[in-house]
Amino acid sequence: MRGDLVSRPIGEVLSEAKRLVDAGVKEILVISQDTSAYGVDVKHRTGFHNGEPVKTSMVSLCEQLSKLGIWTRLHYVYPYPHVDDVIPLMAEGKILPYLDIPLQHASPRILKLMKRPGSVDRQLARIKQWREICPELTLRSTFIVGFPGETEEDFQMLLDFLRTERSTSGSRWLL
Repeated sequence: MRGDLVSRPIGEVLSEAKRLVDAGVKEILVISQDTSAYGVDVKHRTGFHNGEPVKTSMVSLCEQLSKLGIWTRLHYVYPYPHVDDVIPLMAEGKILPYLDIPLQHASPRILKLMKRPGSVDRQLARIKQWREICPELTLRSTFIVGFPGETEEDFQMLLDFLRTERSTSGSRWLL
């Protein structure tokens, strides 16, 4: 069901956001299959908005949206290293300190079967760093249970992960 990632031109996205703000919208949800990969398919080429050059990247998009004076909430963001550059914008109150991160499972075996990159431990280490910069950061996630081949042990690993994270992170997870 997942196809290739295709980034809309940044100028088009920003113009649409401006029209929405002008119409009275107070919050914009940035949603895509993988918001953190915005611009990768076009090699982060420079686009234009209001005659000004703007790099096609998630960070540039967030910087530009922060200038509109509305709430900006990011969905389907994976904890890749370049997302680190968005966290200061959240700490400064320029965009909402909220990320929807689809972790999907805690079992490395199930993640591999799902063809999901990364490891939960590395992702959690990065999230911990983000919280040091922006303590107000709230995370929302979705998890898949009953994936073909999932064992009781895999499921228990997910439950243990959720219990540990909720107790050690001050319950700043929305599940």
